Amino acid sequence: MKGADFLKGHMQRGCCTPETQKDCQFNVKSIRYTDFKSTFLWIYKHEGPKAFSKGIFTRLMINIPSTALSWGTYEAMKALLGANQK
Repeated sequence: MKGADFLKGHMQRGCCTPETQKDCQFNVKSIRYTDFKSTFLWIYKHEGPKAFSKGIFTRLMINIPSTALSWGTYEAMKALLGANQK
């Protein structure tokens, strides 16, 4: 738990000014995960099956354009550099 408290303190100092630090409290739950199965079951039991897809829409909205730009650049460079080899 010491690591979580350490991280909480740094997040609090980074996100809040000294004046608002009292209002800006991060809560760290003391949940002990021992292995993958117990973690999976705990999340499923307490948050339901929808918890496993939280944030997927946001992640897709970031990854899809990024992947398209990567592949588009790759294909453009491949065509440009491949044209000189003929």
